[in-house]
Amino acid sequence: MAVNIICLDDDSSGFVSEVQSCVDGVLYAHKPAQLILINVDNWFGQSWLHFCGKMLGVAGVHSTDRNPFLIVPPFVPNRIRSQHRFVAPTYVDAPDHEPIHSYVKSRIALNRRMHEVAPNASVIWYSGGSRRTGRGSIMAYLLSGESYWTWYVGLSEYESSWRVVTAEGITGEEFSALTKRTRINPQGAVQF
Repeated sequence: MAVNIICLDDDSSGFVSEVQSCVDGVLYAHKPAQLILINVDNWFGQSWLHFCGKMLGVAGVHSTDRNPFLIVPPFVPNRIRSQHRFVAPTYVDAPDHEPIHSYVKSRIALNRRMHEVAPNASVIWYSGGSRRTGRGSIMAYLLSGESYWTWYVGLSEYESSWRVVTAEGITGEEFSALTKRTRINPQGAVQF
C-alpha cells in the first residue's frame, strides 16, 4: 500500500509513525474504497468527535456515531494543512478536487453529511504540531456498509514513546491492535 505520511518540521516523528501505523492498519483491516487523510494544524480534542457546529453561535451540536447521516466536523479550512485522497486497490495519492472543509454558514455546516461530502470514503484526521506540544490526536470516520465506525484517540509523548491517554469509540487495546495490523471489525471487536 502506497500511503506515505510526511513528517513536517513541527511534527514528532514518533507521533507521525503512530498515524502511519494507524492508516496502514485501517487499509489492511477495512480496505476502504477511498481513504481521505486530513492533517489539522494543531491538536484537537475528543469533543470534535460527532461535532456538527454551534446552534445560534452558543450551544454545541453533535450527531450520533453510526448514523448514516453523520455530519462533517466543521474544522475551519485555514486549520487544514493538507488533504489527500487514496483510492483502492493501490491507495496511491489521487487528485482531490473538492476539499472536505469549506467556509460555510453554521446552518449549512449542520447539514453537511459525510456520505454526501465524501461519498464512499472513510476519513481520518490527525493533528500537526506534535513535536512542539508533546501530544497528538487521531479521529476516524470509517465507512462500514451504510454507517460509520467513529472514534477518537489522544496520544501523549512519555519518555520518547507515544501512549494513548484518551480514547472514545475505540479502546487503547483496539487501537494498538489496529496499529499492529490486526483485523478489527466495524463494531470494534478485535479478530485474531
